[in-house]
Amino acid sequence: MRNTSGRQVRDGLVRAGLAAAGVGLVLGVAHLQNADAPAEAAEPEPEPTRFPSTEPSEEPEPVLYGDYEDGEYTATGPYIAHGAPNEINVTVTLEDNAVAGVEVVGTAESASSKRFQEQFAEKIPEIVVGVPLDEIEVGKVSGSSLTGDGFMEALNQIRDDAKLRTANRLHPPARSRAAAGRPPPRLGSDRHRNPLADRHP
Repeated sequence: MRNTSGRQVRDGLVRAGLAAAGVGLVLGVAHLQNADAPAEAAEPEPEPTRFPSTEPSEEPEPVLYGDYEDGEYTATGPYIAHGAPNEINVTVTLEDNAVAGVEVVGTAESASSKRFQEQFAEKIPEIVVGVPLDEIEVGKVSGSSLTGDGFMEALNQIRDDAKLRTANRLHPPARSRAAAGRPPPRLGSDRHRNPLADRHP
């Protein structure tokens, strides 16, 4: 009777051990399968929204008002002084759109106007030489503001002349046959005769 009971106990222990081993084996296989399975790819994060920069951009370089042909220009500037008409002759030498030299010659007859013109002519080179032509604005010089008005009248004419020279250089006007030294064609020449006119029926 005791042998039977001990055998039953041993058989129960063996079965329990086999069951436990079977459970462990199943768990081990499942773990290996999970380890071999590839990991799921992570979803890409959305790119942040980019807004245009609000920082101020660099200021553009200043552009000259005109492109003036180098050379010497002369113009007359009229003005009124003490109720009488006056004028000065202005000669300007331009280099790289700036004044390289200036000469003013007055034509006044009265003593006071003549004195103001001479003082203006002596002082004006210190004011305008080396200055870009578009930046010159002359007012009262050596106590005379009226002579400055005449100077600006002459200077505006010089600006127009210098621009015109530049335009003619860049886009020369078409030359006529006479300007090119070629005589106009003769209407009666053989070159311009209508060949149909020589045919007879």
